[in-house]
Amino acid sequence: LSALDVSIFVGVGHETTGANAYTSREIREFLRWIDGDPANRHAVFDATSMLGAMPWEPELVSAVMAKCCLFMPFQKAIGGVSGYFVASFTPHALALIERNQQDPAWAIPRQ
Repeated sequence: LSALDVSIFVGVGHETTGANAYTSREIREFLRWIDGDPANRHAVFDATSMLGAMPWEPELVSAVMAKCCLFMPFQKAIGGVSGYFVASFTPHALALIERNQQDPAWAIPRQ
C-alpha cells in the first residue's frame, strides 16, 4: 500500500465475502502500514461479522478496533430496520471529517 501511495483502504470484513482470507500476518503488516502515518492513512471495514469470524488472537482484534474505522448495520447487529448503522471512527479520521465539513469540496446532504 505504501508503494502505491494509498491513503485509504476500504474493505469488507464479512466471512461470506472471503475476508476470512486475512491472515494474522497480513493484518499485522496492514497495521504497520497505518502506523507509518496514522494521520493520513485510514482503514474502513464492515465489521458485521469480521471480528468474530477471523481466526486472530485477541490482541490483534483489539489493535484493529483501535486503529481502523468500523461500521455495522443495525439489522445485522440487533435485528432491526435496514438503513441504520453503528460506526466507530479513529481520532485521526474524525479530525479529517471535521476539517472537510469546514470547507467541503461539494454540498453535504442533510437529513
